[in-house]
Order: sequence, then structure tokens, then C-alpha cells
Amino acid sequence: MPIAVTDQNRLPLNTISPGITSADEEVILILEASKANQVAEDHYKDDFWDGPDLFKLNACLRFLQQSTPEPLELPIIYYNVHPHVRFCDGRHRTTALVDMGLKTVPVLTSQKIANGLEHLWGNKQTALAEYDFTNCTTKTILGTV
Repeated sequence: MPIAVTDQNRLPLNTISPGITSADEEVILILEASKANQVAEDHYKDDFWDGPDLFKLNACLRFLQQSTPEPLELPIIYYNVHPHVRFCDGRHRTTALVDMGLKTVPVLTSQKIANGLEHLWGNKQTALAEYDFTNCTTKTILGTV
């Protein structure tokens, strides 16, 4: 069964994320899981952590394994310093999704940032099979074909 995701309480992105302005178009970007995991790992290291906080990671995994889970809030990415991308929110959710064996990770970002990250894009059709986007206001979903 696909994992329900949501962007509610996350929009507009410019009120939550640095590096995204009110003029930017918000999009859901599909990342390849291994590449999303590398962005998360790099972010942990940038913050001088050896890896994810195990308490947070286990909480994410328990949330995802509920029999009737609430929709998962989409992670948010932005450029810290171009071309260095990092999470504004959601690196533990990303790590949990990767640990569960999913092949893609959907994130919220701007069209401009997404266009600069084509080397991280995952397959859109795979994501549509892995995730349920019906709880999302954002309708533009970017990924490889």
C-alpha cells in the first residue's frame, strides 16, 4: 500500500525554508533514495553528528509502520550555498524511508532549486507507486520519466 504524504502545514514554503522566496513555484521533487540518503548523511556530518538521532529515527519508523498511519509530512530541501543542498526539515524521515527499502523520496522545494538538482532526481512513476499524493496541495511533481 502506498505511503500517504502531505504538504499541509508546510505551505507556503518561503515561510518555513530559507533559500525559498514567495516568487518561487513550489514543487514536489522525487529524489532517488540513495542520493536523498547521501544528502541526509552529509547534513548530519555538517551538524557534527555521526548519523541520525536514533530516537528520532525509530519514532519515524514506528510512525510509518502504523496500521492506519496519518499522512507523512514531506521533507523540505533548499540550497544552503549553491550547489550545496540540505534539508530544512525531514532528514530523519528521509533516512527512515530509505531504511524501509523505498526507491524514491519525495521532498518539497522550489522549481528553481529542483532544476539545479537533476543529478539527484528519482523515477516519478516509481514514486507514484510508492506514495499517495492525494493529500498534497502542490500538484507539480518532478522526477525522471
